[in-house]
Amino acid sequence: MKLKHILLALSLGLAIPSWVEARLPAQTINYAISRTVWLLILDKNLEEVASCSGAFINPKGLILTASHCIRATEDIPDIKIKKGELIHPEGLTVVGLNSPDRVKPSIELVAKRVIDNPLFDVAVLQVIGRISDNGPQKLPDDFSVPYLVIGDHDSMQIGDEIAVMGFPGSGGDTITVAPGAITGFTADEKDPNRRYEMKHDAEAGPGSSGGPVINDKAEILAIHVRIYTNAKTAAKSMRAILTKPIFEDLVQILPQNPQLAAYLQGVNSNILKNMPVVAQTPTSPSPTAPVTPPIAQVPTTPPQPTTPLTPPAPITQPTAAGVIVQSRIIDAVSGAGIPGALVGVFRPGTNPQTVTKNDVVATGYADQQGYIQTKPPFQRGGSYPVVIMAKGYQSLSLTLDVPNNAPDILEKEDVYLRRK
Repeated sequence: MKLKHILLALSLGLAIPSWVEARLPAQTINYAISRTVWLLILDKNLEEVASCSGAFINPKGLILTASHCIRATEDIPDIKIKKGELIHPEGLTVVGLNSPDRVKPSIELVAKRVIDNPLFDVAVLQVIGRISDNGPQKLPDDFSVPYLVIGDHDSMQIGDEIAVMGFPGSGGDTITVAPGAITGFTADEKDPNRRYEMKHDAEAGPGSSGGPVINDKAEILAIHVRIYTNAKTAAKSMRAILTKPIFEDLVQILPQNPQLAAYLQGVNSNILKNMPVVAQTPTSPSPTAPVTPPIAQVPTTPPQPTTPLTPPAPITQPTAAGVIVQSRIIDAVSGAGIPGALVGVFRPGTNPQTVTKNDVVATGYADQQGYIQTKPPFQRGGSYPVVIMAKGYQSLSLTLDVPNNAPDILEKEDVYLRRK
């Protein structure tokens, strides 16, 4: 619709079609990109046979994707896999990470199946190791990743703007964001009043399977799973499994599967708030046994982290390592993130005006979207002076109270800086 047509419609009091509305903000998209992953599917010989998409849903590397990404939906004679079998016996995948300063994802991690449900077409994977020039390596104790929150399904309406994040085959090996809207819902066969799938019109290709469908808050509403096409009319309907029925069904099996409950610690979902408390998160299996050196032959770039990861929300049990703080530094006028902003955390009782190098307990630099993560971890049970600075902006002094029961990763509200 041209501008003059829009102005004419407004002058006549006519309703403007919903497709004239703005797409999701770039800020929201960029936030979700760093939490969306590229999955290279391996066979039993550790050869790459396909690719899919997924998203981190907790800080310890839990990935939500589609079951058909790791389990065959039909016989695959070329690799001697029968319908219903896992493509790799342990559901191993190689994980590519997105970062604001890279066009292509960097292949850095190895993940393994935790559970999958072919009926729902959903799978949960867990990162178990890193990839390096020397082959797979054990995850460091402080390993954490940025992740997406499970969205509010009850407020979803037909017509709401969404975006599908993923790696469709037509888009090559770089991420593609497909904007669209919710066009309807399907009902659960057992409960006609329960939403089961989302119908949407975002142009998502096959490699987008398992990719997150996000709303304007960068929350996961669903995972993209399939496309229905009418051969006679060429009409298409994209489908995504809603995360609410996924997690409602997972809750039902948690009492019989305490290990799954442990893996799900840190997933930010109202449905899981009352799930069984687990004494400790599971120790990730060592990648050395199941992941043998041939995995390093995957044609990729070894990990070259250039920006800090920004993981929210933690495992439930505090660790002796201390606390890491995550936040976002934002321009008070434009609302855009401030790249390169510096956050300094100082010893309790320190005067920020007279600090020395010995007074600094942690620092953090903002990435291209303004997200920061402090390091190293610092102790709980204190009030820490904090100074936030950025070139061309007024510095800001705050006090950070860290209680004794603070989580490992302490997520704080956005901080706004004003220009000088």
